[in-house]
Amino acid sequence: MASLSPLEKLEEEARASTERYLSGKSLSIFDGVPICIKEMFDVSGTSNTIGLGGWRSDSKHVSRSDSALVAALRSCGALIIGSSTMDEIGISVRGYSASWGQVRNAVNDERVAGGSSSGSASAVGAGFCVVGLGSDGGGSIRIPAALNGIVGLKPTYARLTCDGCPLSLGKSVTHAGPLANCVLDAAYFYYLSTALVIGDVPVGAPDPRGDLILGLESDGRPSVKGLRVGVYWKWLEDSSERVRKAAESCIKWLKDEGNIELFSVSIPMLEEIRCAHNATITSGMYIGIEEYYNDLEFRKTMGLDVQAKLAVARNFARGLDAEKFQKASKIVRAQSMEYMQELFKTVDVILTPATAQVAPLVADNQETGEVNVEVDSKLMRYMQLGNVTGLPCGVVQVAEDDELLPIGVQVIGNAWEESTVLKTLWWIELQARNHLPVRNYRRVELLQT
Repeated sequence: MASLSPLEKLEEEARASTERYLSGKSLSIFDGVPICIKEMFDVSGTSNTIGLGGWRSDSKHVSRSDSALVAALRSCGALIIGSSTMDEIGISVRGYSASWGQVRNAVNDERVAGGSSSGSASAVGAGFCVVGLGSDGGGSIRIPAALNGIVGLKPTYARLTCDGCPLSLGKSVTHAGPLANCVLDAAYFYYLSTALVIGDVPVGAPDPRGDLILGLESDGRPSVKGLRVGVYWKWLEDSSERVRKAAESCIKWLKDEGNIELFSVSIPMLEEIRCAHNATITSGMYIGIEEYYNDLEFRKTMGLDVQAKLAVARNFARGLDAEKFQKASKIVRAQSMEYMQELFKTVDVILTPATAQVAPLVADNQETGEVNVEVDSKLMRYMQLGNVTGLPCGVVQVAEDDELLPIGVQVIGNAWEESTVLKTLWWIELQARNHLPVRNYRRVELLQT
């Protein structure tokens, strides 16, 4: 955690929640439930440094009020335990910050937690809180959720507001959403949040408070019978053998036991989409942090890895060809959105691996961090399509490797169809429980010693 809420305040709120529960007057399903908030959303009384060490000791970066989503959760009785750590300005995906160090994986502390919603993912994965609020500009909810064996949901762009961040950092591709221990907890968070906080949703978009439990079987389990599932088989091959086999097993469950309709699909321009995403998000981050980056003394407080990435991002934002980069990116985004809109006339969801590899080892150099394009590309490979098009996506664990590291799959849905994504994830999660052992948290082992 980057900043904890005052203990006395939490104890007072917990006692009040207990009294409401005992009197049958709980405010919501989240009344008394501990929730952590990624340190880019304002939480009253705690610091909001967006991972920047140079802001840590500056009192002006202590939030004086809650962001809209945090205020909504607090009104429902949730215990906001504080702000969770993140990669500096969210520019990386492995959970490292020169200021805070490396956030460790909840399953294996020799592995990274993923990022940039690293603290929220690790806290939920370790059982310290039930749900964490994160943001996702290039997989920053889904990557750490997958690496920690939990559930992550990136709703349709603008479904949930990202208001409350002190700087605009790649806002055009960034989504707010939950990280949770199970699909139903993520769904409860999503439906409660959308009911209380209205995002920038266009007129005519479906009501988010749709009925998640439609299509249940007689035993109360979700049904995916007749669901049209698209798979781009060539894309599956761009992952490790263990990850590919896990995704193929999940597809087999859906076909043999879920009675889905399976379709082979093709998704063109993936390399163009990757480039457009990189240009869009990194230029947005550079513009947001430019004032501080140009301050040489402040820049020294940033990790060398972040400084290197921002130096490259400057070319996308302010270089001689910046205008061409931005124009080309907008064209690619428009074309990919149009293609996906047509594709979803033939399928309901698309299934991919969550990441192309399991959680990588923590880097040897913990003073400067590292820039490892190969590893980052493997973690982001299946993420960028969802950010460029704004489509809803979620991840859930389906397997583990020989070292018990989680392996997940991703479900991508049509715009505003979060209910279909959640129902599919729920079915997969219940099926995966037949193949996964009960999770044994390392913290339990430590307590027993």
